[in-house]
Amino acid sequence: MTLKPWHAADVPLTIKLKASQTGNAFQVKNSDGDVVYAVDGDGKTKPTQQIDITNIADGGYPVIKAGSYSSPVEYSAASQSLLKLYYEQSADTGVDVCTFFFGRTTGQAGALGCTALVESAAASPGPKTLQGGQFMAGLNAGGYLATLGGDATAGMYGAWLKVYASGSAVASSGCRVAAVWLDNQMSCAVGGEEYSAFITTGGTVPDAVFGLNTSSSGWTALFNFDSTMVGKAPLSALKTASAASDSSIVIVINGSTKYIPVFDAAT
Repeated sequence: MTLKPWHAADVPLTIKLKASQTGNAFQVKNSDGDVVYAVDGDGKTKPTQQIDITNIADGGYPVIKAGSYSSPVEYSAASQSLLKLYYEQSADTGVDVCTFFFGRTTGQAGALGCTALVESAAASPGPKTLQGGQFMAGLNAGGYLATLGGDATAGMYGAWLKVYASGSAVASSGCRVAAVWLDNQMSCAVGGEEYSAFITTGGTVPDAVFGLNTSSSGWTALFNFDSTMVGKAPLSALKTASAASDSSIVIVINGSTKYIPVFDAAT
């Protein structure tokens, strides 16, 4: 490994790592003398070492940065990543976490745990794939998924999205809480298909599109159309002839419009 000091650009510093060496052959320490990076004698980073930025000065952000929105890093390595993490574990208890982030706000400012923006500035024909995030969980050949065993948090999910609150917390009048927010803001004409949620399946036939389970009192309603939806599709003032309904909800089956009856009162 060769390091070129900034004070002697023409005199490179060479550090040779020999397999016979023991301990840390190369260390990087912070101003407090703590080892923040280490390489052992065979050229491997020490698994017990870490990059610790606990003592970062207030205002010294971002801690890790590559480019900016107006001047992003030029990156043209096909099917590669700016950051890659691979890990494997063989423990029989607990649940390992590859990456973890925790944030807390103690003031009135909002907080976003993780954000991603992927956009295209390419002219036609442009890319055919744009995804802000991709999360997968799967079983390899010979893989085995154990029974839940009474653990409500167990199972295989592409993503677990949850909102929660302590019993002493307050969610004020006029606020909104939801585990998922789906938002379409396509201001251009969409020549193909557009959905707020696109659901597909392959392999075995799932038990249902949605599986509902509760540990409290369920849900007040299956759907809640607020005042902004009055007179808007898919709600329709049309009455279904066979059921003599008060109105209907519009669905489409294989390109053909159908109507689900809606009654103003239960009988």
